[in-house]
Parts: sequence; C-alpha cells; structure tokens
Amino acid sequence: MESLHCYGMTCAIYHQLPSAYYLTARFPNDFESAVLHAVNGGGENQARATLAGALVGAQVGLSGIPRRFLDGLDEGETLQRLAMDVALRVAASTGAGTS
Repeated sequence: MESLHCYGMTCAIYHQLPSAYYLTARFPNDFESAVLHAVNGGGENQARATLAGALVGAQVGLSGIPRRFLDGLDEGETLQRLAMDVALRVAASTGAGTS
C-alpha cells in the first residue's frame, strides 16, 4: 500500500522504486498499460516510466512491446538488435528460451 502513496511523487529513488514495482506487479504482462500509467501518474514520470518499462519489458520480451512504441524510435533497429543479443546471451547461459 505504501507504493500507492508514492505513486506520482518526486523522483527520489525511495519514491521511484515502489511505484515502478507496483506498476510491474499490477501489469506484469501488459507493457503498454504499465508505461502509460507511469507516464500519466504525475510527478517525475519519465524516470518512473523508464524503470517500469524496463521491468515489464524484461518480463514480456521484445514481442510483448507494441510496435508503435518501437517504430520511429531513434536508432530503434540498433536497440532492438542489442536487446535480442542480450536475450540470446542470457538464454545461452541459463538454458532458457527467448520471446
């Protein structure tokens, strides 16, 4: 419940983390909802959206991020290639599959 109180607060790390963790738990398989709630939550929304997007993005994988979030992104192809490289390296070291 403390994270709900912190949602929309300033950028101090002790407000960012609980808010991003809350959004990750609330939308574990919905990248778009997590990021949009983070952005629209007020306060220092960029930092919160970045962290929530990273956490939920790691859970849903590149295929779980809507194309409209990726299309037109500066150096988007390079970033996607790097993300896939990281995922493949993690999968190879843990024996897990990628999405």
